[in-house]
Amino acid sequence: MRVLVVDINFEYKNPMYRQFYNHLSYCMEVDYFGPGYVDRKALEKGIKQFLLERECYDFILVGTYFVYSAELQGARYNAYFTHRRVVIPYYRMNDAYQRCRRILDELKDIDSVIRIFNYYEDSVSMPDGDYRICKSFLEDGFYLLSWPIQYMQIFHAKKIRQHPVLNNNAYKLAKEYISKYIPIPIHGISYPEIFARNYKEREYDWCVPGNKDAGLYSGRNKAACIAEKSNCKVWNTDPFQKLSTFHIQKKHMEWYEFNGKIEKAVSRVIGKNTYIPSYPKLIYIAQCRENYMESMRRSKKVYVDGGIGETFVRKYFEACACGALMVAKRIPGLEDLGFKDGVNCKIVEEFHAGILQEYIPDEKCKRLAKAGQQLILDKHMMHHRAVALRQTIEAIQNGTYQGAFWSEGNYNMKQ
Repeated sequence: MRVLVVDINFEYKNPMYRQFYNHLSYCMEVDYFGPGYVDRKALEKGIKQFLLERECYDFILVGTYFVYSAELQGARYNAYFTHRRVVIPYYRMNDAYQRCRRILDELKDIDSVIRIFNYYEDSVSMPDGDYRICKSFLEDGFYLLSWPIQYMQIFHAKKIRQHPVLNNNAYKLAKEYISKYIPIPIHGISYPEIFARNYKEREYDWCVPGNKDAGLYSGRNKAACIAEKSNCKVWNTDPFQKLSTFHIQKKHMEWYEFNGKIEKAVSRVIGKNTYIPSYPKLIYIAQCRENYMESMRRSKKVYVDGGIGETFVRKYFEACACGALMVAKRIPGLEDLGFKDGVNCKIVEEFHAGILQEYIPDEKCKRLAKAGQQLILDKHMMHHRAVALRQTIEAIQNGTYQGAFWSEGNYNMKQ
């Protein structure tokens, strides 16, 4: 089976985008097209010419950031801001601006091959612009690869008024286009992320990884405050956690690349701005990733939640992959992915001081942690995602695909 991935070649703090594409090679032949994947000459010729010069592909997979590059108006972020959120050592920004729009138009005219739009942004906060883009792809004959509807919940008006960033756009798409919707998350784990260490030898009792913004991640903020006031030994040495995004951008200008000294000086005063060209350095990305993973590798218990949207985040996989006992906030779809309270993790409704005081023998914690890690190895590695996608493409080719769902960590197709 052959696939053509159409996207931009970038790095980001969260490695799941690149890992997902890399692991497709586990069970299929993968080619790439887009800024940073092919040279400027190939981009100028367009994707139709690229396809003519090669043998037929079984399907084309179009990435979110490629579409953001083409949709200068109406996307979640304008194209300039999109490219400044990521690290772009492999392509020229102008190549993305100038050529992605034409390539996207060409893609919409191609109907001789299965086309899939891979939407990998948050499911609980899909902006109206993104909703229109996804819907237009579905109406043009594309399939949509995105988060399982089992991860999602319907937000009522009161919840949305409290947190305007939340909406039901992704849920509506998944509900309406069942037979065109492929619910395979690009969340998954690569083998280098599996960490082996004697449980009793871990130096820290607890850690609460990830952003602790009190507005978006109040649960993590509360858990961290409770843990730090206890007698437990808590990991708190990650500078990326302690500072808000604004303060990181304002106080640590050495972590960012700028076009010139004037842009850097202005940013030092006002903070990083959408209209001042900048992006984080690769060394910053690497340091951020390593600090984040190290917090879980050196801790016995890790508290994880999905923020105000109560949605599944990659931390649910990462905590278990690192060999820690995951104490998880209950969210939609958690059991469907194979996580079971008292079997491979501990599931709570809300973090409170009693959880810290609850006595759980190290041997039991070790068994739960090991079972959690085994669940990841058995069902949630990146190569499992690649296999699931290949099986889905085969079902589409056979005309039998009618949608899919998750049960006990297994991907099941309706046929």
